Amino acid sequence: GIPENFQNTLFESYGNYLFGKSPLVKLPGGAPSPQEMKEMTRTFVCFEFLKPEYKQRLFLAILQTWKRNKLDPSDWWLFSRILSRRMQYADFTRCLPPSSAIPFFEELQRKPRQQPELKNVLGSLFHERADRSLGFDSTWIESLTDLYSLQEQVLEDTQAQRYCFGEALPLGLKLLSS
Repeated sequence: GIPENFQNTLFESYGNYLFGKSPLVKLPGGAPSPQEMKEMTRTFVCFEFLKPEYKQRLFLAILQTWKRNKLDPSDWWLFSRILSRRMQYADFTRCLPPSSAIPFFEELQRKPRQQPELKNVLGSLFHERADRSLGFDSTWIESLTDLYSLQEQVLEDTQAQRYCFGEALPLGLKLLSS
């Protein structure tokens, strides 16, 4: 519900906090706490109208955090949103180009991780229906599908959408009614 211009203005004003640079506008009370930084990242990843260069910069920052093992598995859904082939509000031209995902895919091949959260990220990226020009290279899809045994994994549509927005419980955790 946030208009395109305002999404970009927010990123321009506060996005530098995520990159360790001086922001255009300082937050009252000083620099954000680590939890506030996580929330800021989550918010910016969900902004579908960000300029492509902002999305790319954000993706690379998330990727570097993940490579340094400083991104919790519960936050790996960020890759599902930033690399999504299907926008929820914007049109498909707002997707990052498929080639943007190559550093992520290369890291997945170089250092396989078998956590269910990562399988969900790949499952959601590879099973989205998208414009043909936005699809990931079939070689990557086949290779990573085999490496991560994605053929066996199917999420229901509601579950996939909740996961995509980071609103689902961590995998393996279930609520019991009393």
